[in-house]
Amino acid sequence: MSRPSIRIRPFDWEGRHVLLTPPSTIATNKRVVWAEFFLARLLRERGAVVESFHVPDRDGRRQTFATAGGEGELVVPPHYSWEAYALAEAAGRRARELRAYRLALPRKKASPKLEKAVAFLRGQGVQRLTNDLIRQAERKGIKETTLRRAMKELSGGDTDYNTLSSNPSLLRIAVYLAPASPPPNPSAA
Repeated sequence: MSRPSIRIRPFDWEGRHVLLTPPSTIATNKRVVWAEFFLARLLRERGAVVESFHVPDRDGRRQTFATAGGEGELVVPPHYSWEAYALAEAAGRRARELRAYRLALPRKKASPKLEKAVAFLRGQGVQRLTNDLIRQAERKGIKETTLRRAMKELSGGDTDYNTLSSNPSLLRIAVYLAPASPPPNPSAA
C-alpha cells in the first residue's frame, strides 16, 4: 500500500500529546486503519506522543467521537507497518462477518435513487413494470432493481413486486393505498 500524501502545518510537535479520534469504522475498514497508522507515524516523526480514542459502532452504524457520548477506548496506534497490517486484516475480517447484518439494517436516511424512481413511477401513473417503462427509466439513470424497490415502496412495502405483477387486482389496491396517488374512480369501472 502506498503512503498517502499528508501535509501538516509547520508546528512544534515535539513533546505534544495528540489524541486521534477515528470513526468507529476503524474496526471494519482497512483504509481507516492505514490512515490512522500513517498520521500517527507522521506525528511521531515530528516528536509528538500519539494516542487514539476508538469509539464503538452504533448497532453496526458508523459513529464518531462527537456522537459517542464519551464511550470508547484509549489505545496506542500501531508503531510499525506490520502491526497496522495485522489490524487492517482483522478489520477486513470483521467487515465480512458484519456485512449481512449491516445490509439488513433499515436505512436511516432516504435513498435519493429510490426517491427518484418513486417520483418517476408516480409521474408515469404506473401500475406495472413493462420493458418499455424500464428502458425509459434507464434513459433517466434509474436501474430496474431500483424501479422494483420503488414499486414495493408504493405498495406500502408489504407486498413484493412479483406478487403484484402476477395479480393485477392486488396492484390496483397497492397503488390506491400508496400515498400521493389519486384513488381510482369506482364509477368508471
